Amino acid sequence: MKKTIRFSSLALVACILLAGCEGDDFKYPEEPVNYAVVPYGYVLNQGSWGSNNASLSAIYLRGGQYMVSPDFYLKNNGQNLGDQAQDILMSEGGRVFVSVTNSKYIAKLDRNGVELARYSDFTNGPRSFVEADGDLFLSTYDGKVLRFDTATLTPKATYELGAWLEDIAVAEGNVVVSNSDYTGMGLGHSLGIINVASGRVTEVECAPNPTRLVAWNGDFFFTTTEYDASWNAVTKVWCLSDAGAANTIDSVTLATNLYPTDNCLLMMKQTVNYYVTPYAYSNNFLSYSNGTVSAVEPFKTDLSSAPVYMVQQHGDNLYVGISNYAASGSVLNSSLLIFDLEGNLVQRISDAGGVFLSKIVFAE
Repeated sequence: MKKTIRFSSLALVACILLAGCEGDDFKYPEEPVNYAVVPYGYVLNQGSWGSNNASLSAIYLRGGQYMVSPDFYLKNNGQNLGDQAQDILMSEGGRVFVSVTNSKYIAKLDRNGVELARYSDFTNGPRSFVEADGDLFLSTYDGKVLRFDTATLTPKATYELGAWLEDIAVAEGNVVVSNSDYTGMGLGHSLGIINVASGRVTEVECAPNPTRLVAWNGDFFFTTTEYDASWNAVTKVWCLSDAGAANTIDSVTLATNLYPTDNCLLMMKQTVNYYVTPYAYSNNFLSYSNGTVSAVEPFKTDLSSAPVYMVQQHGDNLYVGISNYAASGSVLNSSLLIFDLEGNLVQRISDAGGVFLSKIVFAE
């Protein structure tokens, strides 16, 4: 049964930080495992641009305790994950897929983090995954969406859809990808639509520089970014409905980040002051449901000035990734904050094993 997120504007409340343990003594649960009792998964840390420090951590949660195995990929493969990890996907078949943009490869892993297969025939980097009809669809900076067989990690089809493809999502039998055309200084202005069953490809024009894109409630929501006369970024949210048919695009609101949840599309309008050290963040949260945008306070712990990098719902919890910086401005690591659907902080993992925590997936 799906749970409803209930947002509250009550004052901040004290939160109990539950104790955890971490280190090299972490033992990955043996199969078979009762996932309801022993949830575990993988934390993808994007890493800093050009630093070759992307990483994959394993995380094990039970009864208010946790274990984190940092550099999980490194420990099981004898090499770093690479430069600028972009996405991670747990397939229906139980395999883990990762994309590493600057290192220009995707990999298939088993549940122990061991690499089983790799594909690296990219001129520019791979980006984001979705799974549809048993296949893996991948957006790339090569301007193509590749359709892979998940068993062999070999391409089954290629779709030409622009110059610089970003996010990808699937709903109602259609895969949609955003085309930012970064090589043209953000002049791309289209969404590519692939009908999964027929392979038919269409393109729909939109405002310039579409980047973030998610599916929610059967529709596709995406952001576009333009600049005002003072070169301030103006990021708007749009809704693509009836994809592949009427292709109706409607304006939603101003926001910079999109987070699908069970009962609403959670959005965040984030501004960053890059002229101070460390950078100063300002966050305002919004929700969209039934055509209405509302200001919300989804978390009873104040995140209004936190460098939030990720918000994801999984089951009865919201997982929030926060980047931690030194006074000098250098990034230290990432924290993972776990909230219940009432917005209460139930667990804080101070070090999630890498920098710029971008996504978490669970094995179940």
